[in-house]
Amino acid sequence: MKYKQALAYYQDFNTIDVNRLPPRSYFIPFSQKKSALSIDIKNKRYDSDKVICLNGIWDFAYYDNPNDLPLEFDTDEIKFDKLDVPSCWQYNGYGKPMYLNARYPFKFMPPKIPTKEPVSKYFSYETWFIHAPEGEYNHLGLYRTFFKAREDKRYIISFLGVCSCIEVYLNGEFVGYSEESHITSEFDLTDKIKMDNNELVCIVHRWCTGTYLECQDMFRNNGIFRDVLLRVEDPCDIWDIDFKYKKDKNGLYTATILVTLSGNENKDVEVSLTGYGIEKNIIGTTVDSKLSVEFKDLKVVEWNAEKPTTYDLIVSIPNSYVYTKVGFKNIKIDDCIYYLNNKKIKIKGVNHHDTSPVNGYTMTLDEIEQDLKLCKEYNVNTIRTSHYQPDPYLIELATELGIYIVDECDLETHGCRTQAPFFNFSYLSNKRSWMKHYLDRIERHYNRDKLLKTPIIMWSLGNESGDGVNTYAMYEWIKKRSDIPVQYEGAVHGRYKAYDIASEMYPTVENVRLVGEKRSKTKKFNDRPYWLCEYAHAMGTGPGNLEGYMDVFYKYDNIMGGCIWEMVDHAVLHEDGSYTYGGDHGEWIHDSNFCCDGLFYPNRMPSTGAYIMKHAYRPLRIDFASERELRIFNTLSFTNAKAYRIDYEINGKEYSLIPDVRPFGKKIYPLEDINIEGDCFLNAKIYEIKTNRLVDETQLILSEEIRNKPKKAPLPDCFRIEDGVPKFTFMGSEVSVSAPYTILFRAGTDNDKERFFYKTMPKWYDEKEKITSVFIGKEKCVVKTLITANKNTFEVEDVYRGCEEGIFVTSEIKPINASGNLPRFGKAFKLDSTFDDVTYYGRDKESYMDMVEHSKISLCHSHVFDMVENNIKPQESGNRMDTRYVEVSNGKVTFRFSAVDEAFNLGIKPYSDMELTKMTHRSDEVRSGTYVTISKFQMGIGTGSCGPNTLKEHCFSASVPYKLKFIISWYKNE
Repeated sequence: MKYKQALAYYQDFNTIDVNRLPPRSYFIPFSQKKSALSIDIKNKRYDSDKVICLNGIWDFAYYDNPNDLPLEFDTDEIKFDKLDVPSCWQYNGYGKPMYLNARYPFKFMPPKIPTKEPVSKYFSYETWFIHAPEGEYNHLGLYRTFFKAREDKRYIISFLGVCSCIEVYLNGEFVGYSEESHITSEFDLTDKIKMDNNELVCIVHRWCTGTYLECQDMFRNNGIFRDVLLRVEDPCDIWDIDFKYKKDKNGLYTATILVTLSGNENKDVEVSLTGYGIEKNIIGTTVDSKLSVEFKDLKVVEWNAEKPTTYDLIVSIPNSYVYTKVGFKNIKIDDCIYYLNNKKIKIKGVNHHDTSPVNGYTMTLDEIEQDLKLCKEYNVNTIRTSHYQPDPYLIELATELGIYIVDECDLETHGCRTQAPFFNFSYLSNKRSWMKHYLDRIERHYNRDKLLKTPIIMWSLGNESGDGVNTYAMYEWIKKRSDIPVQYEGAVHGRYKAYDIASEMYPTVENVRLVGEKRSKTKKFNDRPYWLCEYAHAMGTGPGNLEGYMDVFYKYDNIMGGCIWEMVDHAVLHEDGSYTYGGDHGEWIHDSNFCCDGLFYPNRMPSTGAYIMKHAYRPLRIDFASERELRIFNTLSFTNAKAYRIDYEINGKEYSLIPDVRPFGKKIYPLEDINIEGDCFLNAKIYEIKTNRLVDETQLILSEEIRNKPKKAPLPDCFRIEDGVPKFTFMGSEVSVSAPYTILFRAGTDNDKERFFYKTMPKWYDEKEKITSVFIGKEKCVVKTLITANKNTFEVEDVYRGCEEGIFVTSEIKPINASGNLPRFGKAFKLDSTFDDVTYYGRDKESYMDMVEHSKISLCHSHVFDMVENNIKPQESGNRMDTRYVEVSNGKVTFRFSAVDEAFNLGIKPYSDMELTKMTHRSDEVRSGTYVTISKFQMGIGTGSCGPNTLKEHCFSASVPYKLKFIISWYKNE
């Protein structure tokens, strides 16, 4: 069939849409009430008899050079491939995956974009001037599918998500055009429909003028990436529904249901609202196709995330039934405090991107459900839909499961910060010529989700777009239509500083505390509720100091909490099981592994960060009020602690407690008289009684004792000093030292960065050791070493004494000329790879100075590879604090390292720390031995990848001496 490409709307700044239907609420109608009520929310769009889902295998032709598709083309002559819809091109072999954080992938000349010409000379402050490689174009994808029509119906095609824009054609004719990637675009196909087979053709461009408003931190993908629905409607059908409500001074609600019909015919509309003692039903007749229905004096059970109570709303006309679950909630702000249903709430949240390692932006509804259930499992109560509208199903499911939503508009102009004149963040947000583009986005955002708003506790205007007349116009537009508060962090870059809710990214704990005390230098942070839309950047090992934020969240009522950045790593999964990130696909510009910043890996397996978060977000917090008293803090807003059971044990004796503590209350419970000596811990597990879900494990330390007191003995024959370094040989197995033996660095984590992403650790890698003296005696050996690293000079004295257990090692480091902080002080040993069985008594999970509370001291069994974290980009990981001893065995021989006087930090890796510094992907993690590092300390982690560096109290001065003591022993396995 022959087609003529439409005018170049994608490059026309004055065209946002052509023939696109007005925005409306998302809902799925059925022709029968029984079907509407019986089909669950996940399947209704696929099982409705009034919706044809066009997902499946479509014909697809990819044009790397858009000039290769003629202005007039014949689909019968085009050589099509096959492509799943929905999907993303770049994950299916068309174009290259490209990850960018804060840059546009073309020259900044808004509203001009590359059209038929190749991408030209490029500038950003991150790259300065660079030329795109030959053949870098505004690629184009041509889609085709076929469907059959029914008689006497109206056909509305609904695209739930297309990037960057879409031109729609049917049976040889142009239908319409739309842009904005993550919001629904609908077109009326009726007057072009044939009663037999219909050919639907779509053209998707890589970029359009709207791309300037979609510069989000993510892989820049393209395609029809969400479901395509063909709505089969009667000539007069339900077009739109809105559900509004208001609470009066007596605590009763009035619900207003607004119904709009399509067509010019007025009809009777039946509206019912039922549930929890409410049975309301009314039949009204539309006037000018509209009807407004009120149900007054409703005594409702209000919705909240802890108890997600919903009511059944049914709107129907003959042959069309819409059933949706709705909830009632009341939001007010009083004296800088956000109240939901007259209760203070704390946001324990995550930022959630749509990301699949095999299909980019395309997530199945099962995958969306998996993510929300992970949120519930890991004690998350809030999702910020960063940085665009999610699939409507996510909001529907959040209503049922009980998760608050910060619903974000598809807006980000971060590239202005890196490419605009004078790096003006507000460059586009302050240009009035762009106002209609901004307003179009907020209008479509609000209208799609207005019926789904039950879990929405804030509207978000977008992300990192500066502030100006356009964002303020968005704010005014939505405030005229909704009483849900608005947050927008970008306001800090303009005159307004904050909207209804003050919002900030990555402040220090101290700055958050100043807001809590209403002493912030940003005055508008002090006179309204405040939250962190992003904090605790979860990139690589970390995040550090999450508990520091939780302390101030709970201390101050005006601080609502925050959403960790972010939930899931972005990466591309390959058939061999490997993952790739920015720069691995031949991209000419990229931002490396900054996309690997999630609490969960791309396959949704938890990293240590997820366990840190789960513990930090625990519903009940327990600590000692005194040695014989347990204090329980209920962090929930609506639920008594009686909903939970605390099982705990002390010295092997087990107890169980169902605490009666009101929301946000604290209560003290006495402990039985117990004998406290040695290592004595209270180990608690907290279960949700209704589901028996384990919500938290907490360990409280009653007392600690390191009992090793080495008794003198001659040096054993299996010990020797060679070239100033120790070696131990037993039954043919040897413990030697790794290089460097005295280790002062760690392989840099993603968080070992300072301003402008300066990496702080590599300057320590050039560590040099020079033996200055060696004394060898019968009972002890002494080796002195001069160490230079990072312009610092130290002297290390290692003393090896014989003892009954084996070798008693004392290592002391003294600064000669040193300043700043010392990342680490430890001794590194090497065994061969057969030593794979690990038994240790210390923290059961990866732990560092500022991320230790989630772990507990216990006897643990592991294997060497399991002692490091499976980061997509390898880096320092797997440290175990508070270790009393560790044993490594090959099944025949066991070597043991035991703490003396105080516990040590344990690191066990299948490669050396120096080898680790050169690794960039999981495939680089090739085993070269078993490496055991016994450290006096290792500095904390912080969140320097995008946030505060490691706090001073989690660092160690290089200008003071330190002493490390431990015993090395060995035995034959029985």
